[in-house]
Amino acid sequence: MNPLRSYKIGLLALLIVSMLDLYLWYNGLLLYRLGTLLLIVPILFLLFWNLLKTNLSLSIALFFCWLGDLFLLHDVNHTIQILGVSSYMMAHFFFIESLLKRIKKFSLISFMMGVLFFGAYLMVFFSNILSYLKDMKFIGIAYGLVLGFLGCLSIMNFFIQQSRLQFSLFGGIFLFSVRDVMLTYNKYYFNEDYFILGVDIFYVVGLYLILQYFKTTESEIQHAKEPNFSTLNKSSKSQN
Repeated sequence: MNPLRSYKIGLLALLIVSMLDLYLWYNGLLLYRLGTLLLIVPILFLLFWNLLKTNLSLSIALFFCWLGDLFLLHDVNHTIQILGVSSYMMAHFFFIESLLKRIKKFSLISFMMGVLFFGAYLMVFFSNILSYLKDMKFIGIAYGLVLGFLGCLSIMNFFIQQSRLQFSLFGGIFLFSVRDVMLTYNKYYFNEDYFILGVDIFYVVGLYLILQYFKTTESEIQHAKEPNFSTLNKSSKSQN
C-alpha cells in the first residue's frame, strides 16, 4: 500500500477512535473506554513507525504514555494515581532525552524565557490547586517541574531556530500540559468530569505534534548524514 495512503488511513482511524472515546466518556460508558483510549497510543505508534522503529527513547516514551492511560482508566486508589502520574512523568523524561540530542546549542537567555513562561504558568496552577492535592502534592510538583523543563527546552529551541517546526513542538507540549491541568481539576477540584472535550483533543493533538517534530527532525538528521555525491564529484574533478 502507498505510504501516504496508509498514513491518511491511520489519521482517519485516530480521529474516529478519539471521537468515539469522547462519546463514551461524555455518556458515562467508562468501561468501554478500554477499547478506545487505550487504542490512541498504539495508533500513533503505527503512524510514526518509521521513526519509532529506530528510536528506542521515543518508543519507551509512548509506552509510558500508554501505561498512564491505563492507570487513568483504573483510577481507584492513591497507589494507582501515583503510578499514573509517574508513568506520564517517565514519558516526559524520555521526550527530554530525545530533544536534548536535537538541540544544536544552549542559550541561557532563551532558556530563561521558557522558565518565565512555564514558571508563571505552574505558579498560577499550583496556587489554585495545591491545597486540594493532599497526598499527591509531592508527585504533582515533581511532575510539573519535569514537564516544565521539557517546555523550557522547547521554548529555548524555538528562540534559537525560530521556525514553525520548533513552535509546533512547543504547542504540542503546551497542549499536553493543559490536558493535565484539566484532568487535575476534574479529579481534585470539581470531583467530577467537568472538562471532557479538551482533555482528549489536547492529548491526541499534543502527542501528534510532538511526534511530528521528532519525525521531521529525524529526516533532517538522516539527510545530513548522507554523503553529497555532487560535492564529492566536484572535489575529485578539481583534484584531477
